[in-house]
Amino acid sequence: MRTVMNYSDKYLAFMGLAPKRIPHWEHWSCPDAETYLTGIDYYQHPRLCRVKLKELYPQLELPVSETDEPKPKPQLSPDGESSMADEESRHHVRWGDGVSWQWDWGKEIKKVEDVFAFSPLQ
Repeated sequence: MRTVMNYSDKYLAFMGLAPKRIPHWEHWSCPDAETYLTGIDYYQHPRLCRVKLKELYPQLELPVSETDEPKPKPQLSPDGESSMADEESRHHVRWGDGVSWQWDWGKEIKKVEDVFAFSPLQ
């Protein structure tokens, strides 16, 4: 007699056992798309907007914030500039509900040869 177990789709996919739905992780960083899809302003009502998005697209398994406190709109807007250079001429773009940031990349590696000469072990 064989026992039938209820395994999650994640486990079945990991084991190569044909899940009903292929689980995946979805990176979601477009508040303007959330606003468009739900009709709820993400910046005015981030929680309400995300709850509605989860109702529409549960397969995305997106997290929901605990509060509905309004979020400031990013400095770079879709109606204006979508990128900028800072005082060190490093490039920034809109990212999610904020602006991308820079690490120290570009300070030590100036040309292609520097990339190929780099070793993280040194």
